[in-house]
Amino acid sequence: MKVRIVNRTHWRTTDLRRFIREGIRRERRELCKRGAPELRVRVSYNRGGERYTACSGRAGIGCNWMRLMLPSGNVDKTDLAFVTIHELAHTAGIKHAAMEGCSLYRRVGNWRELASWGESLPLEKTLPVKQTRPTIDIKVEHARKMLARATTREKRAATLRKKWAMRLRRLERMNQEPLKIVATQVQA
Repeated sequence: MKVRIVNRTHWRTTDLRRFIREGIRRERRELCKRGAPELRVRVSYNRGGERYTACSGRAGIGCNWMRLMLPSGNVDKTDLAFVTIHELAHTAGIKHAAMEGCSLYRRVGNWRELASWGESLPLEKTLPVKQTRPTIDIKVEHARKMLARATTREKRAATLRKKWAMRLRRLERMNQEPLKIVATQVQA
C-alpha cells in the first residue's frame, strides 16, 4: 500500500501515517493489495487555531487523493480517526447521501465508539530543529564550490560555442560548393 503524505503541520508524519494506514485497513482494504494505486494525502491546519479540537477533511469521490485538516492545538484522536475513515469512504466512491444516518461515516449515534481505535495511536508534535548559522569556514568552502561550478559551466559554454561555430562554417562551405560546381559547368 503506497501512501504519499504531504504534511504541512507540526504533527509527526509517522504518527499521521499510522492513522491513515489503520483507516485503510478498516475502510479500504483493496488499497492493501499489490499494485494498488498510490493514495495521496495532504495534511494542513484548519482555521480553528489553538481553541479548536475538531478535524475536518476533503476527498475526491472515487479518486485517490484526500486532505485532512487538523487543529494546531489539541487534536481529538477519535475525531481524527473518524474523519480519516469518512474521507477514505469518499475515495471509495461513497457520497454524503449514502452516508446519511450511518454512525461509521457521520457524527451520529455511537460514532465515537466506532472510531475509538484512534485513541490508542500516538500523535505527537515534531521537535523544532534549531538552525545553526554557518561559520565563516563553511561559507568560504561554499564560495569555492560555487566558483568551481561557475568555471566549469563557463568552459562548457566556450566548448559548445566553438563546436557550433565550426559546424556553421562547415555548413556554409557545403552550401557554397555546389554553387561553384554548377557555375563552372555552365561556363564550359
